[in-house]
Amino acid sequence: MVWVKLITTGIAPISAQKIAIPTYPNPTNGIITIPIVKELDGTSFSIVDQFGKIVHQGKFKTQQQTLNLAHLRQGVYYLKASDVLNSTQRIIKL
Repeated sequence: MVWVKLITTGIAPISAQKIAIPTYPNPTNGIITIPIVKELDGTSFSIVDQFGKIVHQGKFKTQQQTLNLAHLRQGVYYLKASDVLNSTQRIIKL
């Protein structure tokens, strides 16, 4: 038999804030536009392929960000905001 003692630290759990990341056009032939809401300003992002490989990284830094994905193959990609925001948007590249 194993006994486990629980200890309360008095620190509230941190819950990740989920923010929608609008992108258009989606599906895209290469250029996507992302209107930046204040919660995303200055946040790091990455675009990953279906295998989890990072294919692009950057920071949201203007009111509207444009990304050129023309160099990527056709397929499904995911735009992920920093882990703090826990936000992901699927992007379909034609």
